[in-house]
Amino acid sequence: MTMALSWDRAKHTDSSAHLPRLLNRLQHRDVRILIMLFVVALLNLVDLAYTLFAHNIQMLDELNPVAQSFLSTGLTSSLISYKLLMMLCGFTLLWKARRSRLVIPACWLLMAVYFSLAVVWYVWVQDFNHTPEHQFAAIVMEHQNDVDGGQ
Repeated sequence: MTMALSWDRAKHTDSSAHLPRLLNRLQHRDVRILIMLFVVALLNLVDLAYTLFAHNIQMLDELNPVAQSFLSTGLTSSLISYKLLMMLCGFTLLWKARRSRLVIPACWLLMAVYFSLAVVWYVWVQDFNHTPEHQFAAIVMEHQNDVDGGQ
């Protein structure tokens, strides 16, 4: 009986020695995917903020037909809900398929695309801020504030 007990312990010890390493690796992969999805979410929110900014100054030519229909009818809150819902659905699909070897490259691709889009938006805003019309409007607004404040 002692021999059987020691054999069971040895067998249990050998198989469980590999289990923590495997669980550690899976947890590390899950954490990595979560971090990448978090970065994509932040970049997606940056895109949403720039979209709303460009729409508010009436300089937006939205290419997404669904988003364009929301913006053209004045449903800005619906656009925000739509973007957040699509982001949540996409993240849920990626999270459910996180064991697939394609999920991490997909996350990297999403990060690259949204980062590129954020850079394009940033350059557009910088270019917009340096146009003569915008500078003239800023001077007029500043002068108007001085006049209003002086009275």
